[in-house]
Amino acid sequence: MIEASAFDISCKCDEGQDLLSLPFYLAGKPLQDDDRVHPRCYMTTAGAGSMRFRWTEENPQRKSFFLKRNILPPQTISSVGISPITSPGDLYPATWPVLSTSLLAVPVELIHSQVVYALEQEEETSEPTLLGREGSHPDALNLWRGDGIITTNPKLVPVVTVADCLPIYLYDAKTGCRGVLHSGWKGTGIVLQALTLAERIYGAQASDFSVVIGPHIHSCCYQVDEKRIEYFTSHFGSSCIIPPNNLSLVQANVNLLLEAGVPEDNILCCSDCTCCDPRLGSFRRETKNLSENMILEEKLKNFTTMMAFIH
Repeated sequence: MIEASAFDISCKCDEGQDLLSLPFYLAGKPLQDDDRVHPRCYMTTAGAGSMRFRWTEENPQRKSFFLKRNILPPQTISSVGISPITSPGDLYPATWPVLSTSLLAVPVELIHSQVVYALEQEEETSEPTLLGREGSHPDALNLWRGDGIITTNPKLVPVVTVADCLPIYLYDAKTGCRGVLHSGWKGTGIVLQALTLAERIYGAQASDFSVVIGPHIHSCCYQVDEKRIEYFTSHFGSSCIIPPNNLSLVQANVNLLLEAGVPEDNILCCSDCTCCDPRLGSFRRETKNLSENMILEEKLKNFTTMMAFIH
């Protein structure tokens, strides 16, 4: 059950149960996308297989998923070498003029931060470039590592991976700014960084944004310790806590969005809980029976990582 003070909906499965899809809402009504004027929010399901992403790893399932939808995925680190980059064009196996008519997946390797990148394209035939970022983290590296991407370029497909954490989709119909964020408990507040960056780079206003909070672990399955309860109460309000010790990440983010000026009827919250719903991947549900001695990096390979993207 949704706890947030914004309207909610259960996601619809598309394409053989491997993809969830939702439109954005403005003033309580869905933005029509019949002519592809407005983007939609997408998230893979467990049926699509693991969409785990590391720059140093090949993931054939993920690559195949993109190519079937005529979206070009980037190369791995072994092909391009790791260094700070300023253009998504650096990540693709061709020159930009060839890619100028293609859709390009632009992912980030997650670091559970509040780091968001902004991209732009000055001309139809020019490479989109990195214009700026908000947030800081010692592991952040331009366009390699972070937790969100925004852009006004419809040829770019911002991508993050999720399981129990929140996928947050943003879209401003006035400026065309759109993006996707990964927001776990450590990264709660990244949505404010994205709104700040959107205003600074694109002139977008919070009051014009439509926001979708996708499937994630709900308070029914998310018990936390007293330290985290105190942290969320002091930073995001007591409404985040469902007594005695359940945490609502969606409520924390809705509180932030409303305080920032996003209209309540522009915010859509998915009622699907990743931990409850077997259609969806869940770190908490799928790793609960693993050995306590297993290191975290191994546990991260033993659940179904999903992919959230906007297009």
